[in-house]
Amino acid sequence: MSSLPSQPERRPQVRRAWINRSTVALPLLCLIIFGAIIGTRLIGNATNASAASLVPLNGNIPGLVKTSTLIGLADPNQNLSLSIGLKLRNAEALKAYADNTIRSQSTHKPQHLTSAQISTAFAPLASSEQAVIDYLQGYGFQVTLTGKLHLVIGFKGTVDDAEHAFHIQINNYISSEGAHFYASPINPSVPANLAGLIQNIAGLDNSVHLAHAPITTSKSAKMNLRSQVQANVTCISAGTGYFIPSQIASAYDLKTLQGNGFHGEGQTIALLELDDYLPSDISNYTSCYGGSQVPINKIKVDGGASLGAGAIEDELDIELILSAAPKLASLEVYEAPRTSAGELDVFSRMVSDNSASVISTSWGACEASMPSAQLTAENNLFAIAAAQGQTVLAASGDAGTNDCRKGTASVDDPASQPYVTGVGGTTLTLNGSSYGGETVWNDSYGAGGGGISSVWPLPSWQSGSGVSNNYSNGYREVPDVSLNADPATGYVMYCSVSTACNGHTWVAVGGTSAAAPLWAAFMAIANEKTLQDSGFNLGFINPLLYQVSQNLGWPSYLPNGFHDVTSGNNDTLGDGLSKYPATTDYDQASGLGSFSGWYLTGDLEVLASNMRGGGRSVSGSTTWYFAEGSVGGQFTQYLTLLNPTDGTAHVFTQYLFENRPSLTWSYTVYGNTRITRSVNDDLGISASAPQQAISMIVTSDVPIVAERPLYFNAHGVASGTDVLGATRTATSFYFAAGDSSSNSQEFLEILNPNTSAANVTVSYYSNGQLVENDPVTVGAQQRGTTNPTKFHGQAAIQVTSDQPIVVERSEYFNGNVPNAGGATTGASATMGVTTQSTDWLFAEGYTGQDFQENLVLANFASSGTPAATATIKLEYTNGTVQTVQQPVNAQSQIIFDVNNANRNPNCGLNGNPACTVTNSVSIEVTATAPIVAERVQYFHFGLNGSMHPGMDDVVGQVGPAGQSVYSFAEGQTGTNFNDWLTLQNPNSTPVVAAITIFADNTIIQKELTLPAHSRTSVLINSIVNPIVAAYPNSAGYTVSMHVQSFGGPIVAERPLYFTFKGGTGASDIIGYTGH
Repeated sequence: MSSLPSQPERRPQVRRAWINRSTVALPLLCLIIFGAIIGTRLIGNATNASAASLVPLNGNIPGLVKTSTLIGLADPNQNLSLSIGLKLRNAEALKAYADNTIRSQSTHKPQHLTSAQISTAFAPLASSEQAVIDYLQGYGFQVTLTGKLHLVIGFKGTVDDAEHAFHIQINNYISSEGAHFYASPINPSVPANLAGLIQNIAGLDNSVHLAHAPITTSKSAKMNLRSQVQANVTCISAGTGYFIPSQIASAYDLKTLQGNGFHGEGQTIALLELDDYLPSDISNYTSCYGGSQVPINKIKVDGGASLGAGAIEDELDIELILSAAPKLASLEVYEAPRTSAGELDVFSRMVSDNSASVISTSWGACEASMPSAQLTAENNLFAIAAAQGQTVLAASGDAGTNDCRKGTASVDDPASQPYVTGVGGTTLTLNGSSYGGETVWNDSYGAGGGGISSVWPLPSWQSGSGVSNNYSNGYREVPDVSLNADPATGYVMYCSVSTACNGHTWVAVGGTSAAAPLWAAFMAIANEKTLQDSGFNLGFINPLLYQVSQNLGWPSYLPNGFHDVTSGNNDTLGDGLSKYPATTDYDQASGLGSFSGWYLTGDLEVLASNMRGGGRSVSGSTTWYFAEGSVGGQFTQYLTLLNPTDGTAHVFTQYLFENRPSLTWSYTVYGNTRITRSVNDDLGISASAPQQAISMIVTSDVPIVAERPLYFNAHGVASGTDVLGATRTATSFYFAAGDSSSNSQEFLEILNPNTSAANVTVSYYSNGQLVENDPVTVGAQQRGTTNPTKFHGQAAIQVTSDQPIVVERSEYFNGNVPNAGGATTGASATMGVTTQSTDWLFAEGYTGQDFQENLVLANFASSGTPAATATIKLEYTNGTVQTVQQPVNAQSQIIFDVNNANRNPNCGLNGNPACTVTNSVSIEVTATAPIVAERVQYFHFGLNGSMHPGMDDVVGQVGPAGQSVYSFAEGQTGTNFNDWLTLQNPNSTPVVAAITIFADNTIIQKELTLPAHSRTSVLINSIVNPIVAAYPNSAGYTVSMHVQSFGGPIVAERPLYFTFKGGTGASDIIGYTGH
C-alpha cells in the first residue's frame, strides 16, 4: 500500500442544525424522544440525498450498541479514520480454491496463486476503488491508503463528513461495563451503484476492544541471573516458574531442527502489531538468546502506532520468534493504530505485499462484538492469504470459554476465522530438560481460549477424532493447536517500557499471545526444511494439520507430530458444565495439541508432498562436458555445481590438456546445495603462471548442474564468460553467429573424450557458399583449438567429426558499436548445438540506451535449396507482440537488428504500426525449414555508478514453447555483479513460475505470474543481498537457481553483468532443462 498526496481542499462543513449537541445525559423519556428525533432527522437526511437511490450496507452495526446506553451525540468535528473494504470478485470461487489447495491430487499442480493471479481473477477492480474514492472525496474525506490489490481504502475525515456521506447519526454510548464508545445505531447507506462494491466500513465506531496483552507475573525479582553478556545486560538462566528459550526448544523439539541446521533461513515472518516497541529491548534480549542478526523491518500503516501499554505485546512477539528462529531472512513488523480500521488495514497490507510466508497476530477481539461485515472483510483477506500460500496464526484468547467476558460461551476473532490457525494455551511441565507433559491452561491468571464459533460453519477440512463431540453444533471449532501459555510457567522476555512492564526489565509472561508467535517460528522452520527437501512452502496448513492428526496420507513409520493434551479444561463460565474438557485427539480446549518440532515437520512435509503429487521437479545430469577452459596466462577459471536433488552428490572432475595426461579431482555436494570450485587452485596454477588450455569432464552419481565461469585479460580484452556444460557428445555442431572480422578474434575449442583420435572438419558458410573448410585432428582424451585462417568476416559454422566430441566457440570483441555506446570490448562463449530446428526461443533481450541487440539466423541447407522463411515474434513486457518475416538463404546467415525493429514497430504482418513496445523483449523464431538462431548483444551497462562495456551471445532454446524446468548453477549477487533472471512466456495464457534460489545454506522461494506472450525480469540481487548482508558467510554472494513453471512451458535465461578480476562484461545462458 502507498500513502497518497493530500486531496483538494475539502468542502465547507455543513452544520447539523437539527440536533442540540450540548446534551450529554437524558432521562429515559427524553432518550426515547431523542431517538425518535434522530430517526426523523436521518430519514429526512436520506430523503434529501435521494433515498430511493440509497442502499444500506448491512452488518456494520457493532453488537455492543444493543446492550449499551446512549449518552449523547458525537462531536461533529471529531476526526475519524475509516477503512473501507471492497468486495472480492468471484469470492466463492476463491474460497473453494483455498479450501482445496493442499488437497489437490494433480501432479505438480501449482498450489499457490500469485498476486497477479489474485488481481486478475478475484481482487476488486481499480475502477471500483476509484468510484468509492470519488464519492468519499465529494464529502470531504481524504485518501490515506490504497493497495495494489485494491482490497481496502483508507480515509480520514470527521464525524460530520461520515454522517453526510453515509446518512447516519454517530452517537456516544456507555456499555454495561462502563466503557465509553461512539457508534451509529443504523447501518450506513450509499448510492446503489456503490453498494455492490463495498464489503464493510471500519472506523464508524470504536466499540471493539482489541486485546490479548501478555499476562505478567511477579517473578521478575526471583529470576536466576547469570554472567553478563552485553554491557548493562545480565541474562537469565533456568529457574522455577518460567522457561528460557533453550528449555522451550528442548521441550517442543525445536532443538533437533536447529541441530540439523534449520533456524528459519530464507523465511520471512510478518507480525501484526497495534503498539510500538523499543529496539534496545530487542537488542538486549537477543544478546542473551540469539537472533540479533535478523533484519527487523518496521512497516507503518495508517501512520503506525505509538509506544504505550501494548508495547509488551510487540516485544514478546518479536523476542520469542527471534529466539526460536534466529536466522530468519527478515521479520516484518506491521504497526497500525489500535482500531478496527487499523487492524483491517494491516491485514490488507500483509496480503497485498505477500512478502511473508507466515503471518502471526496476538491481537484479537470477541467474535460476537465484531460487526458481521467486518468479519466478512477479514475472511476475504484470509482467503486470499490461504490461496497465495501464506500461513496465518492467531492467539485464541486468554479468557477460556468466556471470550466476551459476559458469562456466555464465546470465542475470539481472528482465531475463529476458517482460514486462520487458532492457537490455544496449555501448562507445560518438563522432565529434566525434555518434554514432560501438558494440561489445558486454566488458573487464576486466565485460560486458553476455545469453543465454537457463532458465525462460521464447520469447514470441510476440520474433521477427525474428537471434532464431532457432545458440544459440536456444525460450526467452526477452535483452537486448532496449542502451546504453553500459562504465566505460572511463562516465558522470559526483556521489556523496559515503563507503561507496559511496570518498571521491570526481565519479566515472565504468558497468554496465548506467547503461543501464537512460537507457532509462527515453528512454521517458518517447517517451510525451510520443506524447501531444503525439494518441496514448496506449506501455505494454508489447517487441512494438513487435521490429516496429520488422523495419520492419513503418509508412511506409517512417521510418528504423529502432536503432543496430545488430554487433561484439564478451559471452562471460565462457572456454570457447572466444565466445558470444554481435554480429551484424546481433538478438543475445544487444546485443539490437536502442541507440536513436537522434528516429527510434525516431517509429517507436514511428507503429507504436503503426497497431496501435491510430489515436490520440485529435478533437472540435472550425471555427466557434463566443457571444451573451453584455461588457467594461467591471466585466466581464472571456476566450476560451479548445483545439486538440485535430496541426495548427496559425489562428483569427479577430469581435466584434459592439449599435450599432457589428464588429472581428476573429487568433491561432495550435499542435497539442495551448491559449491564453487577454483580450477586454478585445483590444478595449482595461478593466473600469473603460463597459460594452459584445458577441457573438463564432470561426472556425478546423482543428477547435478554444472557451469564454467571464466575471467581473463586476453587478446586485448579484459572480461569474462560463462557456459552451461554439454551433457552428451555428438558428431555435428552448429554456430549461427561466427565472427572473425577485424573487430573479433574467434576460436573453436574441441573436446575429444574418446580413446581414439577424432578427425574433425570445420566449415564456414557466408552468402550462400562455403568460404573455408579446415580439417583438425584432436588426440584421444585431449583438447584441441582452431580458428579461421582464410576467411575473415561474419559466417555460419558447422563442425563434423568421425568421433563423438564437444565443441565450443569463444569470441573476443574490440570494436565500435554506435548503439552500444561506441567503443566496446567484451567476450562470449557458446556451446554448439547438435541439431537445427524450426522453432527457437529467447527470454532475454534489451534495446535500451547503450544496448545493441542482434538476432543471427543461419541456414545450413545444401546449396540450391530454397530459402527458409523465418517468422520473428518479438514479445514485450507490456504484452505487445510484433511479428516480422525474414528469408534465410541456404549456406548463409542473416543479422536481424532488433533495435531497428523496436524503433519502427509493426505489430502485425498486415501492417499495424500503431503499437507500443518496450526495451525489454523476448523472441520466438519459427521457420519453414530447419535453421539455427543466436542472439548477440553489445552494450555499456551501469554498475556501481559507472558504465562498463561488454557483450554476450547465446543460442536459443529449441521450441516449440520451451520447457517447464530450468536450473542454473552459477550466480553472483555481490556489489560487483548484477544477477538477473529473465522469463519468457510464449503461451497464449498466463503461467506461474516458482523461483527457488540456493544461497549457501539458505533456500528462498518466490512465485510470480507471467502474462501471456510476455517477458518478465527479476533482479536476483534484490532478493539475496539483504540476507547475505545480515548473515555474512564463506560463500559470499554466490547463488544457484531452479525455475519451474505451472500452467505451461516457459524459457528462462540468466544474464549476469560484472566488473570482476579487472574485467567487465556479461555472461548469459539459458538454464538446463534436462532435454
